[in-house]
Amino acid sequence: MDASVRQPSGRNSHYIPSDEMHNCCFAARSHSAILDGFISHYRKLVMNLGMFDQKQCEPDSSDLDYTGKVLVLSLNTLKEEYWSPENQLRLAESGFGCSPTARGRSILCVCLGDGEQTRWNRNDFIGVLKDECLPDWARESQAVSASGAGGKTGNAVWRNVICHL
Repeated sequence: MDASVRQPSGRNSHYIPSDEMHNCCFAARSHSAILDGFISHYRKLVMNLGMFDQKQCEPDSSDLDYTGKVLVLSLNTLKEEYWSPENQLRLAESGFGCSPTARGRSILCVCLGDGEQTRWNRNDFIGVLKDECLPDWARESQAVSASGAGGKTGNAVWRNVICHL
């Protein structure tokens, strides 16, 4: 028997099998109403972050070409400490993953929050953000990125933009 799998040893213990898709960080020995209250409170906190979801994305985004589009990064991809709309929106620049029919999955994109250029896979995104859902700060960042800001590149552009805000 695998040493990492523990069998229940007593009356108050419960066996929880390991799961490759989920990481169990907490085990609660509490009344279910208290646990439900904790989960409800956590959900409210997450909702108050103002994160983007499928409702703000174009329908059937998976069939679209992503080049030049603002993409919404999935919360499952981001570490919890980076959960913010500024870290979730990315402007797709290039890569085989921009095409829905290409074999490659990589997309080179720019974070609209801080201008960092990163590589993600096509399946890391929820979809293409609808134009009417694009916040003003992201629209300005998109315009700066598209214009190239007078020949400046990389984080220097974003430091300049942030200083002027």
